[in-house]
Amino acid sequence: MSSQYAKVSLTLPSPLLERIRGRVGTRGVSRYVAQALEAEERREALRAWLADQDAEHGPVPAETIEEVRRQWLDAASAAS
Repeated sequence: MSSQYAKVSLTLPSPLLERIRGRVGTRGVSRYVAQALEAEERREALRAWLADQDAEHGPVPAETIEEVRRQWLDAASAAS
């Protein structure tokens, strides 16, 4: 086994594990779990960065969020 990998033992709910195995097969579970954990780490890092930005600059005003949402939806409907 490569030094870049470490073996761990996980306990997962059986229905969840069966759904994962159904998607990726028995031999793909480790990769699937590793990718899911990496994605969660990225989400946590983004949440922390956003919290830091709010602390430093204050929250984004509701009217700005609404304007961006309107522009986003307009662009999406124009592309359809």
